[in-house]
Amino acid sequence: MACGGDEPAAPPQARESEPEVAVRPASPPPAPVEPERLPAPPQPDLAEKVVPAPPDVATRKIATAPRSHTVRPGETLMSIAAAHYQGDRSQYRKIFEANRDVLSDPDNIRTGLTLTIP
Repeated sequence: MACGGDEPAAPPQARESEPEVAVRPASPPPAPVEPERLPAPPQPDLAEKVVPAPPDVATRKIATAPRSHTVRPGETLMSIAAAHYQGDRSQYRKIFEANRDVLSDPDNIRTGLTLTIP
């Protein structure tokens, strides 16, 4: 077989015909719908109602009144400190210092004695 082109070209192979599909024209996209705009609720005028605290009140520490504790049998300053300072037994020194007028030794407290808890 020569490549020179002397031979007639073979007819294309016949393909089985595919069923025709009807193509519909595309419909235009729906028009955008504007959301309903509701009026904003009225805002309270807070500027008139809020009164700032004076500077000395805002920075001042709140003073707490000292509490008292009456010593029960078997208690120590450490156990009293743990009861009043969220388990921190080391705060017994604060209690001792606040009660120097009635205590001379932190290890010697009497039942029935009323102590100030700072």
